Amino acid sequence: MNNKYLVLLLTSRRDYDTAKILNKKKLLHTLVTDAYYSRSKYQIFKIIDYLMPTKLQKKYTITGSTLNDKLINSDWFVGIFFYLTINISKINALILSYKKLSQNAIKITKKNQNINSIFCYDTGALELFKWGKKHNKKLILEQCVAPRYEQIKLYKLFESKYDVDFKKEIQICKTLQKREEEEWSLADKIIVPSHYVLEKLLQRGVPKEKLYLIPYGYNKPKNNNNLKNIFNHYNTKTTHVLFVGNSSYRKGILDIIETAKKIKSDNILFHIIGRMDSKIENIPNNVIIHGKKHKSELEHFYYSADIFFFPTYLEGSAVVGLEALSYGLPTITTFESGTVISEDEGIICKAGNIDEYTNAINKIANNNNLKEKMSKNSLKLYSRYTIEEYEKKLLEIL
Repeated sequence: MNNKYLVLLLTSRRDYDTAKILNKKKLLHTLVTDAYYSRSKYQIFKIIDYLMPTKLQKKYTITGSTLNDKLINSDWFVGIFFYLTINISKINALILSYKKLSQNAIKITKKNQNINSIFCYDTGALELFKWGKKHNKKLILEQCVAPRYEQIKLYKLFESKYDVDFKKEIQICKTLQKREEEEWSLADKIIVPSHYVLEKLLQRGVPKEKLYLIPYGYNKPKNNNNLKNIFNHYNTKTTHVLFVGNSSYRKGILDIIETAKKIKSDNILFHIIGRMDSKIENIPNNVIIHGKKHKSELEHFYYSADIFFFPTYLEGSAVVGLEALSYGLPTITTFESGTVISEDEGIICKAGNIDEYTNAINKIANNNNLKEKMSKNSLKLYSRYTIEEYEKKLLEIL
């Protein structure tokens, strides 16, 4: 009897990459998810194309997929419920959605004896794992981000540092902390995306033999291979420092502003790309806030940049770091970003240390030879972290 996997996933995290990989190897039985949009599945209801906003169509479509509709168990009730309630009560939206998807998954697994393995993601696995443990299923958990215990500590730091109220977020994390700690105890294997997450799980008492480090992969779009653009601006007078991500306290957005103020150079410009989640005041002249950009627009900013700056306080492993490597950008970031770089490709600083950020930017900005050397090394390193490499490592441990 062939061993098949059931994958449970709320929202289209990383475009369902695990389900796609399993399906490619004929190991996937069912992907259980919330809303899923397929023109082939709903073509008899062509009116949906007109009624559903394009944004939602893209959000719930599995792109570049070989997944057959028959392998996907979607629940539009969960998708609509989650979409409408996430901004009202995040914790209720999450847990109630997880519970409903788990019910769907249990029904499917009961009917199909060849489903022997279950793959879930942190805080969304608990109900299904409890059932799976009783029925001798192989339980695989992907811990995508640092433990909620670390997030709670970070929110408390920001409360004291910025005089902001994060009581609501702390309470959410405490609830999710209980869920994820139960999931750790139930899981047979736990996949982590970075040394940072690995270290924090070990500190929380998770047995080392359960943990498997598999860094994420990223494939640069094939039409974005003009390497000449990467190096042709390094002899210009202005150094362009790029940040891409949601501009929140956690991502270090205020540290970018403070670093820019400390540098005080008209020859070093900071470019911030992303949705603004934090209120920013007194923006210096050497900082340009571009707002949120479509992926197709990011190519221009990556090719125009000299340095990628990502001073985050907490991640799992930020895929945007791999994206920057694929454009040959020297990177200044933190250990907490889940970065794969070494001193050959950039500089890793202590989170929140403005002096270290400032010195790192000045060091790279004032040395064109160093910039070019790090750029070439970044491109070489990127080749080791493609989706194909991620697929190989994932299949080795499943």
